[in-house]
Amino acid sequence: MTNTKVRHLEILTIAKKTIKAAGGTKGIDALEQDERKEIYEQMITRVVKEAACGRLAARNNVAKALRQDRWGVMEDNQGGSRPGAGRPLTENEEKRRRVSTRLAPGYLEMAKAIAEVKGLQGWGRAVEMALDKLADDPDLRDKLAELGIIVKASFV
Repeated sequence: MTNTKVRHLEILTIAKKTIKAAGGTKGIDALEQDERKEIYEQMITRVVKEAACGRLAARNNVAKALRQDRWGVMEDNQGGSRPGAGRPLTENEEKRRRVSTRLAPGYLEMAKAIAEVKGLQGWGRAVEMALDKLADDPDLRDKLAELGIIVKASFV
């Protein structure tokens, strides 16, 4: 059977029922360590039989159900911005403007527009074509060669 969220929730529900049948977390936590270990093993075995899952999945879901019963279901904080993360916003600013680290402001947008108009695969190709056109100048090629940059054949 495939591991899906629905399947995981099925196993977790069975684990929660098993914990309630065993006396709940308060009852289990009140037991001695040896007795608690036996109860855990019995709960895992019961979840394996009822959910038709592997022992590892049963053990993980029993542990998760115990944690949820002790401390409640935690809010899913995956993704998105965290409070206090990043720099504070200025008065007139709602969101930081995305800026390319490689191109000066405005050139990225221009390269994207050129790529769209010319039907190129990406904006980087438009920049490559512009650089190739610039490198056609023999004086510039000589200066670049002095700097150790050798311009290969133009792809335009």
